[in-house]
This record gives sequence, structure tokens and C-alpha cells, in this order.
Amino acid sequence: MNAGIVTYPPGGVYGPRTQRDLQLVALHEGSVRVEIDGAPHGFEAGQVFLLRPGGREFFRFAPDRPTVHSWVAARLPSPVEAWLREVPGLGPAPPALPLSPALKRLIGLAAALPPGLQGPGTREPAATLARAAVVYFWHELGLAASGSGRPGPRHEAVLRALDCMRRRLNEPLALSDLAEAAAVTPEHLCRLFRAELATAPMRRLWAERTTAGLHLLAATGLSVQEIAARCGFRSTFHFARRVRAAAGASPTAYRAARWSPGADGGGSR
Repeated sequence: MNAGIVTYPPGGVYGPRTQRDLQLVALHEGSVRVEIDGAPHGFEAGQVFLLRPGGREFFRFAPDRPTVHSWVAARLPSPVEAWLREVPGLGPAPPALPLSPALKRLIGLAAALPPGLQGPGTREPAATLARAAVVYFWHELGLAASGSGRPGPRHEAVLRALDCMRRRLNEPLALSDLAEAAAVTPEHLCRLFRAELATAPMRRLWAERTTAGLHLLAATGLSVQEIAARCGFRSTFHFARRVRAAAGASPTAYRAARWSPGADGGGSR
């Protein structure tokens, strides 16, 4: 596991290097162009993007201003990584999203750990934070891809509402709760969700809960009943109905096809 935060001066460069892990890079100020196997990809402040193992990378930072970015790198158990690769629309380019409050917190927590808690021999808590950040990015990517195919949300009210959903997943949230967290009226929040995500806030809430449940089925040994409760479902029947609609299988069948008890992984940059 490896994490940190750094500022590059105008015109700074880094590399070349071969990526060994799954690495999230969050841009806080400035911009960067990353050449991966010779192909350029540009990113701006307010974005987070994922670098995947095997690419030959070279970084060119903004020529006219400093660039501040944080990062976290991790390796995942192979069954979990196989499940993550099923995210629709995942192409050869580095996937990128707006930097949500939840991801900003996760990456920031990992980057704030002292060097003694990072490195080849460490597993807890550094490895846990690193893996959580990478999996959560993939979770947000899957939700964005399963919508209208548009870019991820950028309006602060939408991001605040999504962050509320994810922090309070097991609570009986209403539209009014989401609107209060977003600091807008319920009507305005509905308009923003339709414009940015082509869906309604409550519909997105159930999509968030279903996706979180699918992840827990694939990556943990928790009972179906406990997963349903953790993800805010009123009953295991309601949870099973949502899982079948999203994945075409019952919760037990979905788990049987993806989860491997005792699987583990690790490592660092």
C-alpha cells in the first residue's frame, strides 16, 4: 500500500514508470497529462482517476500553475478484482470521475498515515483504507456507467446528496432528508438529478443500496439478512428482488459465482 499528497511546480514532470498496482489519483489544484504506453490522457482539478497495473506512465503537470494531487495505491483479492472488472463501459483509458466528498475523505485518510504504516509489510489499517478507496471508486464508476452514460455529477448539491446516501445507507432516508443534506429544496434536487444523472434521487438511492449489497455479497461472508439490513432494505425479499433485477440472479447464486472465502491479496507500489 502506498499513499500521499504532493505539489508539483508549474511544468513539473514525473516518470517514466511502470504501474504495479491499482492507483487512484485525486487532483486538488492544477492539471496533469498522463501518457500511458504513449497515449495521452488529460485530467483537471476536481477529478479522480484510476491507473491500472502494467501501463508505462509519464506525467506532465500544468505548465502555468502548481498542481496538487493525492494518491493511494493498492492490490485487491483476485475474486474482488474480477467482480470489479464487470463494471459496464470500462474501456482502455483511465476511468475518471468528479472527486466526491466520500472519496476525498478516504484518500485523505490513507495519505495522512505516517510512513511506518505504509509499505510492503503493512496490512492494517493502511491496506484497508487503500482497498476501500479503490473499491469505492469502482462503486461510483459503476453507478455512473449504469445511468445515462453521461459524465459523473458535478453540481455540489448532487454530490452532497450522493455523499449522504452513501454515509447513511442503512437509514430510512426520505427525499426531504437528501434535500436537507444537499442544502436545496426537494423540487430543485429532483431537477438537478434529472439534469445530471437522468434519474430521480430516490431511484438513485435504491441503486446505491443495491450496488453496495452486490459488493458485500461478492466480497464478504456476511449473511444475506445482515447485508440487506446494512444496505437499508426493509426485508430480505425486497433485497433479493432488487439483486435479481440488477444482476439476473438471486443473492445466493450471485455470491456463489463470485465470492471465494479466504482469498487475500496485498502489496505496495
